[in-house]
Amino acid sequence: MPYIFTIGRRGNQPFEIDPSLTYVHGEHARITISDDYRQWFIEDLKGNGGNGIYLRNANGDFARVYSCRIQPTDIIRLGPEGARSVTFMARRVLDPSLHYEFSYIKSLDSQLRREEDEHNATVKKHTRNSIIAPVAGVVVAALIRLAVPMDPAIMIAMSSMATAGPLAFLRYRYKDDAERLKEIRARRAKIVVCPKCGRQLSDYDVRNSRCSVCKAM
Repeated sequence: MPYIFTIGRRGNQPFEIDPSLTYVHGEHARITISDDYRQWFIEDLKGNGGNGIYLRNANGDFARVYSCRIQPTDIIRLGPEGARSVTFMARRVLDPSLHYEFSYIKSLDSQLRREEDEHNATVKKHTRNSIIAPVAGVVVAALIRLAVPMDPAIMIAMSSMATAGPLAFLRYRYKDDAERLKEIRARRAKIVVCPKCGRQLSDYDVRNSRCSVCKAM
């Protein structure tokens, strides 16, 4: 038989929902898990007239859903964004402790840090190359002049032509990688958060698998 959990302030979920969280209905959502634990589903018990169920995507943004299949590691928010809603990992209906969630956050943080380090190194490389490219263009033009005497104005024009293309490409790549780096940092700020209070976790918190503010662990 499937496992069925009604989530809300009066639900039968194995974790407490503070009665003061008024965006959360008494019976807000239903999570159904197949008897082999392979299939998970969530359903909004209030439909269009309720405060909504929201799932977090890979970018850390929440989108409203009504009935869909979910993963145990999906992050669910009951109610619109605000202090009177509640956010939790789907798996919490089977394990109310936060140990697994902190461990999962640590793995996400490591993955995002690797991406950040890679893009940061690429940005530095493009910055370095953008300095080298003009110098290289001038050197090439000077060598050509030594081999083939020419008017200085022509040499300057050749130098500009030799550097214009590479510089334009490097500026494009630098801007692209800088934007990606910014996106990764923004995603990390949305995802690496305390599973209890929602505050962004510090490096210390992630390493120690606990929130230094609400003391969750």
